[in-house]
Amino acid sequence: MKPMTFVVAAAGLALAGCATMVAGGGSQDVAVETQPVSGATCELSNLEGDWQVVTPAVAHVQRGLEALQVKCTKPGYEEAWTNMASHWDAWTFANVANAGVGFGVDTYTGAIDEYPHSVQLTMQPVTPAPPQAPAPPPQSATIPPL
Repeated sequence: MKPMTFVVAAAGLALAGCATMVAGGGSQDVAVETQPVSGATCELSNLEGDWQVVTPAVAHVQRGLEALQVKCTKPGYEEAWTNMASHWDAWTFANVANAGVGFGVDTYTGAIDEYPHSVQLTMQPVTPAPPQAPAPPPQSATIPPL
């Protein structure tokens, strides 16, 4: 094998399986839906940043070790929220093929972590308060003569 061919092959092997290259690096798309309504404003946040969308939508978020918090609001509906746990991206395990070199790169870029690719929150209509009984009429006070 020629020396240059060997160098190219070795470099390719060293980068093979690196989640930074294969799985999109330190960011990903998360589809957000609210049922039974659309048009809810949803804020997604983690230590890496905050993103806002109106459902149905896809948010492009930065990956992180911590959970991705999702909070949706819409007038006439109760607030809905959830936390999406972060887990290791499956491509991280491919770093075994490159003797772990890509593990450091994936950890640095955030590609080692991944959130579920979609979330669906159920929005409940606000329950109106029951009507209150009318207040009783004020009673007149009689002042005795002096």
